[in-house]
Amino acid sequence: MDKSVNDFFEYPNAMYGCNADDDITIVTALHLASAITRISGSGIYMVDYEKNRVFFMSENVARWCGIPPEKANCHDEYVKCVPDSDYKMLVEINEAAFKYLQGMPDDEIVKYTLSYNFHLHKMLVHQYFTPVVVKNGVIKIGLFVLTIPSEQKSGRIIMRRHGDTDFYEYSRSQKQWEHQDGVALTDTERRVLWLSAQGMSVDEISDEVCKSADSVKTYKKRLFRKLGVSCISEALICAMNKRLL
Repeated sequence: MDKSVNDFFEYPNAMYGCNADDDITIVTALHLASAITRISGSGIYMVDYEKNRVFFMSENVARWCGIPPEKANCHDEYVKCVPDSDYKMLVEINEAAFKYLQGMPDDEIVKYTLSYNFHLHKMLVHQYFTPVVVKNGVIKIGLFVLTIPSEQKSGRIIMRRHGDTDFYEYSRSQKQWEHQDGVALTDTERRVLWLSAQGMSVDEISDEVCKSADSVKTYKKRLFRKLGVSCISEALICAMNKRLL
């Protein structure tokens, strides 16, 4: 199927005809993205919706896509790496997300984060999108971060507002956002998960949290049940993706 970056700039968020009067904002965002990449090692790219372009793509994202360095900021090269079925999903997500945010005040729009799973070539990734710069209700700059998914299939399209436990999940069959109750971890559950991720044994964690070994095992089982996972590595990724730590 034909794939074009223009498929992602056909909705009310696109800033056609706007004056490019704040290049300092772009430069600042560029330096910020570079710094985040150096520190975190995450896959990052940033989109300028004013000029309909990707103006930053980290080396690891380009490498995952097989994009040569000279084409690293070419969004068309990036979308070509997405299988047809997932590409259709991304276009639908893009439209649904911007319609969801439309009409909100600027300071409210920047509190939202969209996340979902999709394939780059044969590799499943978890992608976040959040508005970085918004003016008069229109998104000017968006930040995208790619991480390891906690699920094993495409989809799981989630819109979260910073500070809220509950979230909205997009139903592709119903073409609507549906409210979902969020998951919350207790301080002890977070501590047990964190220490487990460091490779500590049940007995070592027991000493750290001043609980019996049996209690630690119970906390782990409760964690797995809450997060819908079966091991500590999955629990850690899931908790990080859901901003529970």
